[in-house]
Amino acid sequence: MTIFKRVPISGFVGLMLAATVSLAFSPTAVAQQTMSPMWGQQLPYGVTPYGSIPGVTGSYAGGYPATPYPTAPVRSQMPPAYQRPTMTPANVRNYAPITPQQTYAPRPYAPTASSPSAPKEYADYYTEANRLFQAGQLTEAIATYQKALPLAQGVSLPIAHNNLAAIFIKRGQYFLNQGQADDALNDFRHAVYYLEAGWPVGEAYSANQQRNRDIARQHLLVGYQKLGTPSPTSNQHRQWAITLRQQGKFEPALAEFFQVLEKDGTDLTALQATGDMFMVMNQPTLAVKALKQQLTVVEKTTAPSAEEHDKALVQVLSCLAHAENQMGDVDAAIAHLNKATDLDPKNALVLGQLEKIWRKELQFDAANPVVHANLGSVFQKQGQIEKAHKAYANAEKLLAQPIPGSGTVANASAVKEDIRLNEGTLFQDQKNYANAREAYESVLRANPNQPRALFLLAGLQEELKQPREAVAILDRLLTLKPQDDAVHQRYLGLLDTVYANDAMGKQQALMAYGNRYPQQGFVQQTVAERLHSAGKADLAVPYYRKAVALWPSNATLLANLGSALQASGQEAEAVAVLKKASTLDPKAGAIQDLLAKSQTNLWQQSYQQAVDAQQTGNHQQAIPLFEATVSKAQLAQAKLPVDFYVAYGASLQALNQLDKALSQYQQALVLEPNNANAYYYRATVYHQQQAVTKAEADYTKALTLPGLDSSYKTVIERDLAELKTGQADSLLDKAMSAYGSKQYTQALTLLSQAEAMDPSNGSVEYTRGLVLAEQKNYTAAIRAYQAALQKEPSLVDAYYGLGVAYELAKQPSQAKVAYQQYVDKAPASEDTKDLVAYAQSRVKELK
Repeated sequence: MTIFKRVPISGFVGLMLAATVSLAFSPTAVAQQTMSPMWGQQLPYGVTPYGSIPGVTGSYAGGYPATPYPTAPVRSQMPPAYQRPTMTPANVRNYAPITPQQTYAPRPYAPTASSPSAPKEYADYYTEANRLFQAGQLTEAIATYQKALPLAQGVSLPIAHNNLAAIFIKRGQYFLNQGQADDALNDFRHAVYYLEAGWPVGEAYSANQQRNRDIARQHLLVGYQKLGTPSPTSNQHRQWAITLRQQGKFEPALAEFFQVLEKDGTDLTALQATGDMFMVMNQPTLAVKALKQQLTVVEKTTAPSAEEHDKALVQVLSCLAHAENQMGDVDAAIAHLNKATDLDPKNALVLGQLEKIWRKELQFDAANPVVHANLGSVFQKQGQIEKAHKAYANAEKLLAQPIPGSGTVANASAVKEDIRLNEGTLFQDQKNYANAREAYESVLRANPNQPRALFLLAGLQEELKQPREAVAILDRLLTLKPQDDAVHQRYLGLLDTVYANDAMGKQQALMAYGNRYPQQGFVQQTVAERLHSAGKADLAVPYYRKAVALWPSNATLLANLGSALQASGQEAEAVAVLKKASTLDPKAGAIQDLLAKSQTNLWQQSYQQAVDAQQTGNHQQAIPLFEATVSKAQLAQAKLPVDFYVAYGASLQALNQLDKALSQYQQALVLEPNNANAYYYRATVYHQQQAVTKAEADYTKALTLPGLDSSYKTVIERDLAELKTGQADSLLDKAMSAYGSKQYTQALTLLSQAEAMDPSNGSVEYTRGLVLAEQKNYTAAIRAYQAALQKEPSLVDAYYGLGVAYELAKQPSQAKVAYQQYVDKAPASEDTKDLVAYAQSRVKELK
């Protein structure tokens, strides 16, 4: 589906041309026409070369980024909850955003020389193009309209686009009628280009424009069908669009990218390219629309790494902010740039965009302290220390003595606190610890419970190698924010420093800390993990239990609890806990290993008991033991060895449960395709089931594989000989039965199978001759009888069959010879006397 709206087309001439096209060149009419097949491969442009977009020269002056973009400097030791803030409280901004430029409204008439949106030169070209069109001079009309197009403004632009597209359709239809397929389809593409790109922002297609667009597309499809050329794929449209864009032909490039997006609205190449081109074409509103969709797609896309994903997000956010800024939506641009700095704090391009915005805001309201503060934050992230200090000082000055007429700042005290704290971090980066301390403490004097000030002051104490003082400050902060994991993380890190040389003291401090915050999952988990790592699994278990009670769906936490239970000898509970962890995260190999370790001994013991029963011939006892082994191995998620399935199958086969035994042998071969014993045992099942071909194949395969029990080889050779002895005769008997029932096709199939089993058997060929003669295929019957005699000369009945076949094939001399041979060689018996007499009579009568 198309994702960009376009402006409806109006105007008398536009309506007239579109109506003419839709009547004369309807899809039905086109489909009924014939064309000569002379289509050649060609890019979708060329009849009318596209120049640069009117009014746009060179590259985009705004510095639209083509490389990855970025975010905001954060001290590595600061956890996420207390990163240095970007000074952009939306509720503080007391100035209006820049409003976007007004778009032109459509007018219900064609532009004239007096219209403010149609200069005289445009009107002259427009009138001349219309005259040429009416005179049927289509190529001249196109050329004249293209001269008018760069001069069109406002409502004139969509009218010119629509009319120009209509003339391309008209000329394309003419080319179709003349058999000029390349030129015709090229014109239809140009019609689509003019109808799908370059419209005023925010408007939908008019019925007129939609009709022309559908006609142009339908002509393209019919052209492809008539010429036997497949319609372009999304990839072809994408490649065409890229080529057109590289050539500076943005309108046709957009039309081709729209084709891609209609099939796949998540195509990142198309979304990014459309956003870029709309910016170059000075249509930031459409650029924002494309870039927002691109942002949604990138957010949901999985990248090879988190770093690459963040890099892609930053790039889109920076592009989007740039377009929003151009459109006049400064607040949205700032919000997206701030989000980008969260992902990449030191990205120079993003920080440069922010700096540019805040400097521009100073031009609107130089007395706004929040603007100065935000600019100071940008300078700080850029490492421009002096500029940052100056901007913060200006902001503080304005907060203390607001200039009349500059407006008021909401939450002024909070803004002032943020400025002072940012200044403190700036001093701390410069190792100016005295001024940093003063900045933090000045905030605390006014607001003793300011959380961020306490956190930063604790960080300063830690940097000054005073961990106990830092712990005391964090204790104070935790009374205010007991659920802040970032503070707990810093606190636990400090405990390692304080008790670096006192393992027992650290253990007691950890347990006391865990007991103090029983409802904090992060605290319980961390205390448990540290005790566990120190070899105190039994002490870790109760803290793991509390953490699991708070986070029951955390697979890793459950696995650690299971591991601690195992280490402390609580095996039964360990299994239950690890099974739950495995259910939550079935792909975690470590969890599977822990669970398997608990259950491996159980299924191995059951397996050994089953094999012992099977080898002593107690198969009734062995079967339930094999079944129990399967269940226990499944609980352990362990793979049973191949020999298990062979042994299990042998017990099932001994109890005449052949289908079940066959299933076990086949499973063994899935696990180990060249297991000789599995082939041998499967062959014995096939042998019992009279599946002779399968049995022979498996016996033969078993003999060729290593690992076969030596005692089986003699047995296999005996079984193979037995199979071959009776197989051909059995098939021959079935063939004779089918012949007697006049099922000749089935008889021939059975004879072919018998021949494959015993190629030297002449009776097979003799019987084939009988069947073929009944089918009146005398020539083939003669060959069959001859083959029978070659294989077994003693088959004298074949001479009689030859005589009959030759006689029916109108070969009397050969028939006479065959009959005579039968008379000479047939044994004297009651069974043959009638046949001999008939043969003698035919010898006398045939010439």
